Amino acid sequence: MSQQMPPPIPPSPVGPPGSTESPSASTGLVLGIVGIVLSFACPLAGFVCGAVGFTKSKAIKELCARDPSLHAEAGTAQAGYVCSLLALIFSAVAFVLGCVWGFMRVLLEMADV
Repeated sequence: MSQQMPPPIPPSPVGPPGSTESPSASTGLVLGIVGIVLSFACPLAGFVCGAVGFTKSKAIKELCARDPSLHAEAGTAQAGYVCSLLALIFSAVAFVLGCVWGFMRVLLEMADV
């Protein structure tokens, strides 16, 4: 008797069975959410996460527009796009408010001297 090798195991899909979701769409969403949270604690980190998430989500949105078979990830890409945009806006506002608050604090301390 000759021994036969079992067939090779196919690579596992990225998401749950039947899903064709790209890790980039999920990454854009996660970075957008993390960017929103960080925008209040550390606006620079929130801005960086928002910018990376924005570019990833925008690329996936454009890919979904060109290839209708990727319709499953269009919603995730749109959510990542919106969350990342909000992270950019919140980070910019937090940075400006922090600068204004610091400037006003310096002016008030100079007035007390």
